[in-house]
Amino acid sequence: MSTDSVDDAVSLLRGWDILDGCDDLLLIQVRYIHAFSDMGALFVTMDDQVYGVGQNGEHNLLGVEGENYLREVLEEPARVERLSGQGVVGISVGMWLGAAITEDGSLYRWGFTSEDATILLPERVKLYSGTKFTQVTCGAAFFAALTDKNQVYMWGSMNMCTEPTDARLLSLTHTITSLSCGWWHVAMLTDKGQVYTCGYGEDGQLGYPWYEYDDIYSAKKMDIRPVCKQVVCGSISTLCLSTYGEIWACGENDIWQGSLGVDSEEYCIITPKKVRIDATIKEIAATWGSPNIYAALSTEGRIYCWGESRYPALLKNISSLIEACRNERTSFELDKMVFPLESKTSVKPLVLQNSPEPPVITDSQGNPDDPCDVEELDNGDDLDHTLIEGEIPEYLNQDQNGEDNQEKTIQQNGSTPPEEDAPDIERDVNENEGEQGEESAEPETAETSESPPETTSESAPDDAPE
Repeated sequence: MSTDSVDDAVSLLRGWDILDGCDDLLLIQVRYIHAFSDMGALFVTMDDQVYGVGQNGEHNLLGVEGENYLREVLEEPARVERLSGQGVVGISVGMWLGAAITEDGSLYRWGFTSEDATILLPERVKLYSGTKFTQVTCGAAFFAALTDKNQVYMWGSMNMCTEPTDARLLSLTHTITSLSCGWWHVAMLTDKGQVYTCGYGEDGQLGYPWYEYDDIYSAKKMDIRPVCKQVVCGSISTLCLSTYGEIWACGENDIWQGSLGVDSEEYCIITPKKVRIDATIKEIAATWGSPNIYAALSTEGRIYCWGESRYPALLKNISSLIEACRNERTSFELDKMVFPLESKTSVKPLVLQNSPEPPVITDSQGNPDDPCDVEELDNGDDLDHTLIEGEIPEYLNQDQNGEDNQEKTIQQNGSTPPEEDAPDIERDVNENEGEQGEESAEPETAETSESPPETTSESAPDDAPE
């Protein structure tokens, strides 16, 4: 085994305060990790064992059982029995619940997830025969999952004032390639580079005007013209990366939830605005926190960071987004942290991998040196403004022994619908063909052994979450 490789891998993971209680012999076996802020983390080892450490809370966010069930904090990693040995390849944890997918397309959930208020241990979600899931992402009290039969299902509640639901099927008419969730909204990227959003949008996070009487489960096209190749959500924001390497952002724009890096001091950015950054960007990341941290990787391999600072700042001695976002909640784009094996005994340093491309679905509207050194940004000739050197986020200067940031969460259990009873299906068809002038075509999908019957859309709740 290469000593340097092991040292590099452990050093990178040691940058996460929540892993202080983990032994080096365990950390070098990590092939996948999902962190939710500095509260807690779940990781999978090379022998397919799942461990949880840190904040577990009153809703069992780590999915542990026995004497650790509902224990508020796990100082040392504990094995998650019901996820170990299942081939877990993706994990997402929100504020009140968690979910995971496996190599064979199974979906697991735990915590406070549906109508029954029991706090679930990890259990397999059962839908129609043959249903396989390819991606899962959690919001605060809901999670969304993409299947290999062109479907997006949602569980839980996208609104604090509504009862959680089981297996709500979104009605869509476009092929979705990736999902990302904020606290109370979800953003979906299509194969044509369009972004559709739904959920709660009072702070502009949906990218178009939203009103309390709008149906939170009716997906509409974001008001953005560039063709996009990536979309990520902060807690109350959405960032889109165009094929030209530009970042467009909308949502809450302040020092509490994080500055979006746009040329505006408005509290809410409803129509996406261009982020002020003098570089061609190839990948972006967003975390949940107070404030959110946003990061971008340029085609030259440089890392930019903002959120605590008003505008993006160039970081020195940082070569990956995961380093820039350490001690923050990892998004789907940052989850795939793998130690590839050179042989049976040697391990390479931790690297990021691209997210797996999910299948079709349909839509409804028409630290080596100080990583905190900042290099002053040059003025961009291609921008109509002067770039301002950003302030460096304080978390990049903090000691690795940080305080646990505990958040109150609520979660719920729910029984999955029997196979003969189809879940509620939303058919909110609002084709957005005006500005784009495109024709929407219903994608061809493979026949499933059982097909969900159609139902009418439910009206939006009268009360919006505060």
